[in-house]
This record gives sequence, structure tokens and C-alpha cells, in this order.
Amino acid sequence: MGVPQAKADTVADEPYGSFPEISDRAVKYWGATMEAELIKKTEGILGIKFTDEIITESRHLYARIWRLLDEIHRLIAEADPRPVGFGTYWFFEWAALEPDRIIINEGIPAMELYLKELKERVEKGYGVVPKGAPKIVLKCGLGGDMGVGPVLEDAGLNPVIPMNATWMAEFELHPIINYMRFKNASPMEKVAAAYLRKGYIRASDQHTFRMKEITKEVGADGLLFTPVYQCRAFAGLPVMVKQTVEKELG
Repeated sequence: MGVPQAKADTVADEPYGSFPEISDRAVKYWGATMEAELIKKTEGILGIKFTDEIITESRHLYARIWRLLDEIHRLIAEADPRPVGFGTYWFFEWAALEPDRIIINEGIPAMELYLKELKERVEKGYGVVPKGAPKIVLKCGLGGDMGVGPVLEDAGLNPVIPMNATWMAEFELHPIINYMRFKNASPMEKVAAAYLRKGYIRASDQHTFRMKEITKEVGADGLLFTPVYQCRAFAGLPVMVKQTVEKELG
């Protein structure tokens, strides 16, 4: 159609059971692909130059969104009773995934204000669900319908972790083996390593690992995981996640 296109290849899935190890080959290959396809092609099409400094500054802005989201998630997960309705913070997940300039300029201050008022509610003991309500992690299948949250709350459940918290880089406390070896890597290799660290983007066992870690970390009473048939990353996982979480966490 005459529209320029760039493709980034993430290499084949890792061998089952390798996570939390991430391979140098995957980092270097994906980093090189992004450098050649995304950076160089975009520079040629738009006639601009992406310096390492620009890329690093962009990564810091992007990381600010994730850190705020992480702090919001943790505060809500630990609060009892939960101080806000589920639908009031769900949209931050989507803002974090594809941040444009509006998200950077207006979304970050909005998240900072939300977090400030959230802390005030926790201190006052304000709650929107009964204290001690069963705490559940919610995963997938409900995107776009904010009305689902109140349904769960009306049923007496406390959904503490919304749909796609697994996309976050910092949420789990599990270590990535020798992750600091990428400290002096190229900017695009650092981007690749950061995404591979998340787990969900690589292979089924890694995503299952992260779902188990989230469920354990927040002390959830249950996990609600519905399949998303149109998405390769999630479609085949519900049975694997169910078996793993029930076997290892009870």
C-alpha cells in the first residue's frame, strides 16, 4: 500500500524451563533487529537522528510510567479494605503500553495525583469492598469492558491485580540470573533485555512463572484467568497456569 513497514523479530521461544535465565543470543539478536529495522529505517524515512542520549532519556520517561503503576498496584494489593473501585485505575494499564506524548505530558502527572489521593484514602481506612474480602488476581479476557470490575466487587471479591500487570518490568521480585551483565550493552540491547526480563513476551513457561509469582507475592486467595483466543501469548496458557498455581501454591 506504499506505507513503510519495519519488523522486529524476537527469535524463537526459549527452551521450556529456562526462565528466569535470559539468553545473550536473544538479547543481541533482538537488539540488532530493532537497531536495523526500527531505528535506522525510521531515521531514513523521517530524516532524523536518534542518538543514544535520546533513546536513554525516552527509556527513563517510559520507566517512570511503569514505576508509578507498580506503586499503585502494590498499594492496592496491600490495602485492606481496598480504597478505590477497580475501574478507576484499570485504564492506566493501557496508557502504559503505548505511551504517546499526551501520556508522557499529562498521564504521568495524573498518575502521580492518583497515587497521592490513593495513599490518603488508605491512611483514612476508606474502603469500597468489605474488609477481608477474598483477594483475587485477574488475568486477561476482560479488556475494554470497565463494567466487569464492579460485577466482581458486587460478588464480594477483591480483584487486586488487574488484567495485564504481568507486562510490568518491576512487579515481581524474582531475580533474573546475572541481569547486570547487560549494564554496558547498547541502548537497543538494553531495551531487548528489559522486555525479555518480563517473561510474558517469550514463552509459555515464562508467562506461567510470572503469574505464579504475582499470585504468591500479593497473597491472593485465587486467580481468575480467562483465555484470549486471538492472542498467541495468552491463548494456550490458562490450563498451564491453573496446573502450576494449584500445584505449587495450593
